[in-house]
Amino acid sequence: MVQQSISADADSNRVIILGSGMAGLATALALKGSGKQVLVLERDEHAVVDDPKTAFETWQRPGVPQLHHTHIFLGRLRNILRDKHPELLEELYRAGLNSAGMEEVLPPGQVAGYQPEQGDDDLLHLWGRRATFEYVLRSHVEKLPHVSFRWGVRVEGLIVQRDREQLRVTGVEIKAGGQSEMLSADTVVDSLGQFSKCIEQLRSQGAQIDTYLEPSACAYYCKHYQLDETAKRNSRGGTGTNIDYLIAGLFFAEADTFSIAFTCREDDEQLKATLRSPDGFDRVCNRIPGLSRWTEHAEPLTRVLGGAGLKNRWQHFPKQASKVVLGYFPVGDSHIQTNPIYGRGCSMAFVQAHAFAEALANEPDPAKRSLRYFASAKRLLKAHFEFCVTGDRTFLARTKRAHGEALEVRDRVLLAAYDVVIPSIDGDRTIAKEWLRGQQMLEAAPPGRALAMLWVVAMRIVFGLMFRRKLPALAPPPKRDALIEQTPSQQPGQAV
Repeated sequence: MVQQSISADADSNRVIILGSGMAGLATALALKGSGKQVLVLERDEHAVVDDPKTAFETWQRPGVPQLHHTHIFLGRLRNILRDKHPELLEELYRAGLNSAGMEEVLPPGQVAGYQPEQGDDDLLHLWGRRATFEYVLRSHVEKLPHVSFRWGVRVEGLIVQRDREQLRVTGVEIKAGGQSEMLSADTVVDSLGQFSKCIEQLRSQGAQIDTYLEPSACAYYCKHYQLDETAKRNSRGGTGTNIDYLIAGLFFAEADTFSIAFTCREDDEQLKATLRSPDGFDRVCNRIPGLSRWTEHAEPLTRVLGGAGLKNRWQHFPKQASKVVLGYFPVGDSHIQTNPIYGRGCSMAFVQAHAFAEALANEPDPAKRSLRYFASAKRLLKAHFEFCVTGDRTFLARTKRAHGEALEVRDRVLLAAYDVVIPSIDGDRTIAKEWLRGQQMLEAAPPGRALAMLWVVAMRIVFGLMFRRKLPALAPPPKRDALIEQTPSQQPGQAV
C-alpha cells in the first residue's frame, strides 16, 4: 500500500472501480446520472466477442473462473433492472434471457388452479447464463457516457492518506505495460472479489475491519446441456430435488440450453468422486426423475465444473465516524460473500451497487457517506446472508442424519423446523409465496405486515399439520449408495 498525503490532488468528481466483473459493472451502471466520471480498471485484456449468442462459447475471463458455472438471477435483481434500468432488461431479453413463470417457481402440486395475484411478478427470476448476462451488461455499460475502461491493468495497492487515526483512500497504484502509475480519485470502489487484497492492506495500516466467516462444508458440481426437440416440449415445473445428502437443481438458459448443479457435503469423497466423473454425473441425473426427463433428451455442452471451499463471509467496518475508512467502498464478494449454491452473489452485488450510489448522491460528508453505505448494506442484505448461513447449517444437519451421525442440539432444532416448514411450503400456496420472497431476495416487508404474515403462516402450518391434505405420491429419492455404486474410475482431466 502506498501512503501519501495527496488529498489536494484527488479528483473529487472521479470514481475508480477496481474490477469489471458483475459487481464492478453493476456499480458503474448504478452511477448513471450521478454526474460522476467513472473509471473501471480491469486486469483481463479486453476480449473481442462477436455477439451475446457466442459469449458462452468464446469469452474467456481468467479473472472470473466461475464465468461458465451455473447461475441464477433472482427476482431482486430482475426487479432492479425492471424498475431502474428497463433498457438493459430489454437488451437481456433480446439476447435470449427470459423471466421464469409462476408455474416454474411454485411447488408442482400448486400449479393447477393458480390465479395471478398482486406482487407475483416480483417473485420471478431471470433464466440465463452468466457469460451472456455479463457480456450484455458490459456492452451496455461501455456505451454509457460517464464510464471509461482501462484493460490489462493490475492494481498494486491503494493510495492512503492518514490524518491521526483516520485513513482516507485517495486513489490507487496500478501497473500497466510494465509501468507503474498513480491514479487519484475521491472515491474507490473495491469490486475485486473474494481474493481482493485491499482489506488486508487497510488492516495493515490500522483499519478496524472485522471478518465474520462461516465455512459452508459443502462442494458443488455443474454441467451444461443443449435441449433436443423432444425436451423443448417438457413442462418446466418441479426441477429441484432436495435429498438429505444431496441438493440438485436444473436451471434453464437462453438458446435452448440448461444446466444442472449438485451440492453435497465436502467430506463425502465417494459422492464427490461420482459427481466429478462425467459418467457418474450423468448417472446421478438418470436416477432422479425430475432431472432424467431433461438429460435423456439433451447433449452435454461442457465438462463437469465445480468447486469447494465455499463460505459465507461478511467484512464488518467500524460504526464510528472517526474510525471508518474514508473514500473506500467494497462492493460484491470483497464485502459480502455467500455460498454460491443459493445464487445470491449477482443479486447482492446489484443491491450493494445501488446502495453505494444512493449514499454517494445523498450524503456529502465522507464519513457519514461511508456509514450510510454500510448501514444500508446491512439493512438490505443481512437477513439474506443469514438465510445462507442457516441453509448451510440445516443441510449439514440433514447429511448427519442421513449418515447416522450424532446430532447436536442445534442440529435437532434445525431439523425439527425443516421437517415442519418444507411440507407446509409444498402444501400451501400462501406459505410457498412467503418462502419465495426469501428465496428471491425480496426486500423485507414493513414490520406490521411482516408480523401479520408471520401469524398467518404460523397458523397455516399448525392447521396444515392438523388437517394435512394428502399430496400426490412422489417417487422415493434414490439411496446414496445406489448413486455411487459401480462408479467408473475417474480418468485424469475428466473434471475440475
